[in-house]
Amino acid sequence: MHLTQLTSARVVDLSVTLSERLPGTWPGHMTYAHHNWNWFAEVDGPTGRTRSIGPYQTNFLVIDEHCGTHFDAPTHFVPPEGSGLPLAGPLGAETGDRVPPEDLMGPAVVMDMRFLAEDGKPGVSPFITDEHVRAWEGEHGRLNEGEVVLFRTGWDRHYVEGEEGLRYMDGSLVTGDAPGWPGKTSRPVVALLGAERTTASSILNPGRHGDLLRGAVLRLARSVSR
Repeated sequence: MHLTQLTSARVVDLSVTLSERLPGTWPGHMTYAHHNWNWFAEVDGPTGRTRSIGPYQTNFLVIDEHCGTHFDAPTHFVPPEGSGLPLAGPLGAETGDRVPPEDLMGPAVVMDMRFLAEDGKPGVSPFITDEHVRAWEGEHGRLNEGEVVLFRTGWDRHYVEGEEGLRYMDGSLVTGDAPGWPGKTSRPVVALLGAERTTASSILNPGRHGDLLRGAVLRLARSVSR
């Protein structure tokens, strides 16, 4: 693709909103927080009296590195080489800043998997299998190596405030009373895999999460397809 082709393109922001009231953090991890550190003057605010050492505003964030829209660098699940840990290797040194930018871009293919979204049993993910991918290829054509695959599961409908937002992760991971999100069960031959939920792997298949990373398959997690 030549850069001139982008002049008529429509840019779509796939990142989700971060808020203390939204389910953007993996259960049990550091919760997201956004607070004011200094305001223009000392006044009574919703969380108490503001601090002011000068006429300006500045805020601070507390955020887990896997909160909201993000990608998982290989170091997320690959131990460093020489650590003596299982499955350790060179990719264990590839932190986010060392991932080549070209590995995070490419032509995108959207696979509609919304039909699986309610098929899981409580606390269990329905699998996106090779058969599902091959069926999609049979209708739309084969995937090419290096393409960005975006699984559209519709799971972003649970990324809301209140009780319904508990369906996003807590209902399947913590209480186990709600179905899990559709998750991939095998390694795709693509450079980038995107999903609308917290991870591209399934709830009961965390090892696959690591397999994807060990195969240098990077993912934009929780990217909301529209």
